[in-house]
Amino acid sequence: MMKKRLASIVLALALLVLPAVPVFAAEPETAEPAAAVQQAEAQATEEEHSFTYIALGDSITAGIGLTDTPYKQSDSGYDMTENYHGYSSSVYMAIVADALGLDRDHATDMGLPGVTSENMVSLLQTEAMPERNLYGVQYQVPGLRQQVKDADLITIHVGYNDTLVRVVKSIGKATNSKSVALLTPLMTGALRHPTFESLAAYNKGLQSMASLTCAEWKDLAQMINPGIQEICDSTYADTTANIEKTLQELRALNPDAQILILGYYSPLHVIPAWNNYFAKLNQYVKELAPQYNVTYVPIPYTAIAVDGHPTIGGHRYIARQILKAMQK
Repeated sequence: MMKKRLASIVLALALLVLPAVPVFAAEPETAEPAAAVQQAEAQATEEEHSFTYIALGDSITAGIGLTDTPYKQSDSGYDMTENYHGYSSSVYMAIVADALGLDRDHATDMGLPGVTSENMVSLLQTEAMPERNLYGVQYQVPGLRQQVKDADLITIHVGYNDTLVRVVKSIGKATNSKSVALLTPLMTGALRHPTFESLAAYNKGLQSMASLTCAEWKDLAQMINPGIQEICDSTYADTTANIEKTLQELRALNPDAQILILGYYSPLHVIPAWNNYFAKLNQYVKELAPQYNVTYVPIPYTAIAVDGHPTIGGHRYIARQILKAMQK
């Protein structure tokens, strides 16, 4: 498809110099040069617009935390269908699409909040998750496999929720669910754009945490250290296996697309276990990617908000890293 696009552009450039040929050159028997140029330009534009990009991932790819990310609560967790083509102009995939000259019909945001690496494999295989995951979400995406088959560019960013969801669940268990009222407004990005409702929810969460008993504080401390390390150790093998299965599924569906797999930043630098875990995961993905003709894109310096999702500047940085990787 890229060859056809380049050929059309070359044809258009060649036709542009037609008026400069010697006056004794034979006149075309059909269309005038200007009409031929217009036809070639139209064909080149059509070929350019046929180039498609699909971004696969979780809440980071979806743009959670940005003001203009459209989604709805649903019985299965989130309804992201409006976000597939109505995504925020600040999310990294929108910035990449704009740089490539792609409109919303040719650049699709398939970011699904709460998705784990295991869920991504299921979605690529069957276009559905068989059951709700630990985050409480369940997605069905009819037509996903065909979209992947048709794509010229695919970015994939998944794996964060494998540990994050388990950590959040464990914190909830250690605090007898008192942490839920605090973590919900934090993780959803509601505090980036404070409203009376979000501040009230945050205050309620603080009050709930203030009511922790000594035993609950002790359990919470135990959960953080060494609990997070134990979660990272127990999930690493499954996460890496699922990431490889994801690349296998993508390549089986689309042997020719340019595929880029994004690396990881640590969502909370003050927790050494997470820093070490994501550094290890980055190294694994970096070494795995070439085996499937996939490009690894490091994003270690992503600026993040209190909810752990990228800021607008963070999304711009990720987009720059993607575009830089595409040029290599």
